[in-house]
Amino acid sequence: MAQNTTYKTRQALLSKAVLKKEQASIMVVDDDSLVLDFLQEYLKRGDYRITVASSGEDALVALAKTSPDIVLVDLKMNGIDGLETIEKIGQ
Repeated sequence: MAQNTTYKTRQALLSKAVLKKEQASIMVVDDDSLVLDFLQEYLKRGDYRITVASSGEDALVALAKTSPDIVLVDLKMNGIDGLETIEKIGQ
């Protein structure tokens, strides 16, 4: 019972934190410019701040300057692929 209450409390706190935030930020990482353009335009409709990177390397450089709420990464990219990019982000 206490565990369920703790979960509900965490969810309530998380919801309040999300509601207080003015605008969520999303980074999209993809080496396909058509996909980047589409996702950027689509996500802007949701009033998100969007950052794009055309490679894993570019994403890592950009992440040194910004801290998005979520990063969407294409898994199959040239150079550093999506999985390696995610691993490096986590370090």
